[in-house]
Amino acid sequence: MDIAEFRSITMTVIRESGIADYIPTLILPAEGVVMALEGIPSDISHEDAARQWIRENGYESMEYFLAYKVSDEEIYLEHRKDNLLIGTAVIDSNLKLDA
Repeated sequence: MDIAEFRSITMTVIRESGIADYIPTLILPAEGVVMALEGIPSDISHEDAARQWIRENGYESMEYFLAYKVSDEEIYLEHRKDNLLIGTAVIDSNLKLDA
């Protein structure tokens, strides 16, 4: 998987459900695991919640793909491996891409 494939998967989810209810999603490709983070308090940003989730579960040194809502208009996506940022993308509410 690469950032383009992850972006495509994320866009499919957004087309079906919209951005408003999007919750942070993490894919661990080596394990074949897809997880979503639910129950984020309204006073915590999705980015902060996602980063804490990754740290607390020891995922930061693994390869992962992460998507989270930046605002009601944008979803941010990233691909990391061995703590290095490999690729990023942004999907806006019109499903336009900024890679």
